[in-house]
Amino acid sequence: MFVKKILPTLIALGAFILVFAYYQYFQKEKLAKEDQKTHIWQEDQNKITEIEISGENQAIKIKRNGSTWDIASPIEYPANSYTIDTILSNFSSPEVNGLVEENPKDLSIYGLDPPVKNITLTTDEGVSRALSLGYSAPLGKGYYVLDQDTKKVYTMAASLWSEVSLEVNSFRNKNLLSFDEEAVSKIEIKNNDTTFTITSKEEDLNTRWYSGDKKLNEVKINTFLASLRGKVIKEFTVDHPDEESLDQYGLKTPRAAITLYLNDEKNSTLTLYAGNTVEEDEDTYVTLADKQFIYKVQATSLLPAELTIDQFVVTEKDEK
Repeated sequence: MFVKKILPTLIALGAFILVFAYYQYFQKEKLAKEDQKTHIWQEDQNKITEIEISGENQAIKIKRNGSTWDIASPIEYPANSYTIDTILSNFSSPEVNGLVEENPKDLSIYGLDPPVKNITLTTDEGVSRALSLGYSAPLGKGYYVLDQDTKKVYTMAASLWSEVSLEVNSFRNKNLLSFDEEAVSKIEIKNNDTTFTITSKEEDLNTRWYSGDKKLNEVKINTFLASLRGKVIKEFTVDHPDEESLDQYGLKTPRAAITLYLNDEKNSTLTLYAGNTVEEDEDTYVTLADKQFIYKVQATSLLPAELTIDQFVVTEKDEK
């Protein structure tokens, strides 16, 4: 009778011991495999100051600028931090699937003479590490790559190269405007022949918005500012446009101008010009104060009907 009572407990205990033992074995196997991972080199990504991606007759150089990155050539422009961080993560200590050949006599069989593209990382001490990308390897082993220093050919996961593009626009920061919404003290809007100003006032520890003596809807103003700050560049249309290009996209004499005055250390201003709309008013062409670039962005908040004082006033419905 006693044996019958404790039998289920013994069975459960035995099952637990088996599961625990399997888990321990699995973890040891996992750690062993991780220890066997091969890295071509290992660099501290915080010490990498320059990235160059090159292909036939083209090269993109990206340089560290404090805590951010800038494209240095073929055009000077802020870089996309997420893309650069991914590249640093993948190539500061590039992991390979395995060694294929040392000092091969014929690199062309691997698609490495010439290579599809190259990536070079340079540290703050001037040390450069370079990899070349070749053909796809069989059996799902990714790509053939060449360590240009040791002249060894490896296979490497294809996913590690997903952000390494020869298209410079893929590295450009796609945020149109960068500002702190809480720092905006005044908004000036010119819409065709109409101009009005929106100013903030501190009342009872809250920010209120006015146009002259007319009180405005705070939610609508905040929504408008959030829309501007959230604008994502859909297309880099023209770099360094001439007068003809500006005129072509309605930006030589813009239909609208929005200027934000900021309470920051520099008392900065940001000006956005809006030109022609396309795709049935879904998108619009814009440029900034320096008119160095023409972009295409979503037209929301930038259409003529949206840039009127009536869009921001407090209505009877708002007061209910």
